[in-house]
Amino acid sequence: MRYVNDDKNQYATNIANAGLTVTRTKLHVLSVFYGTEEPRLSAANVYKQLSKSNVAISLSTVYKVLNHFTQAG
Repeated sequence: MRYVNDDKNQYATNIANAGLTVTRTKLHVLSVFYGTEEPRLSAANVYKQLSKSNVAISLSTVYKVLNHFTQAG
């Protein structure tokens, strides 16, 4: 998945500010949320969008990342 460096930096800042470790996987998942206008996305929708962008990720990993985001607030 491609995004502008400024976007990547902002995503990384948001993840770090939430007290989480910044990882490529978290950046990819967060980019899906910033890149959509849908008010709600399921883990399956995130997974499908990442798969279409040729990001190698499993559905269980998407669930884990979303769980980390939820726990962090």
